[in-house]
Amino acid sequence: YKIDRLSRSLCDFTDLSKLFERHGVSFVSVTQQIDTSNATGRMMLNILMSFAQFEREMTADRIKDKIYASKKRGMWTGGPTPYGYVLRDKKLNIDPEMAKVVKTIFRRYAAVGSSLHVARELNDKHCFRPDNKPWEPRMVVSILKNKVYTGKIVAKNTGEAFDGQHEAIVSESLFAAAQNLLAANIKTDGKTNLHSL
Repeated sequence: YKIDRLSRSLCDFTDLSKLFERHGVSFVSVTQQIDTSNATGRMMLNILMSFAQFEREMTADRIKDKIYASKKRGMWTGGPTPYGYVLRDKKLNIDPEMAKVVKTIFRRYAAVGSSLHVARELNDKHCFRPDNKPWEPRMVVSILKNKVYTGKIVAKNTGEAFDGQHEAIVSESLFAAAQNLLAANIKTDGKTNLHSL
């Protein structure tokens, strides 16, 4: 029907064109004057493919810029809702019961310095996750590393943290204490041992 319905990547389409040639197949677009059985058609095809790829890359850049601008304003831009919050009207709102667990995770980790120990404590108290599955050390570490709990929104592409439109669950000082412990528990070879974290 249209060239960009087949592919918007010049490299991908070049590979497809080689495949077509090996099997004696010509490409024809019913809404565009393209027929790869002649040199003019092949030239037009390459020009249109270049524009299709350019358009795709420009759209991706515009989306990234829009997400960055939203994060700069402290807006939640999507993805899995962090444990401790519920999503209402595209905004993060604190869930009081889950927030208690988040605070416990930070406080206990600051006290004992072990994600394994914290996970075991939560499971022993039957304080399971919303899916009723037990806590694992990696999940505890994931919460400990997430700046959203300090009321921040992080732009992944730049690493910048902006004041969010949501409330913080833990203080900056408690979060910093957890980060210091996490860093101290990483092995000298650069690999992370979850049992020691």
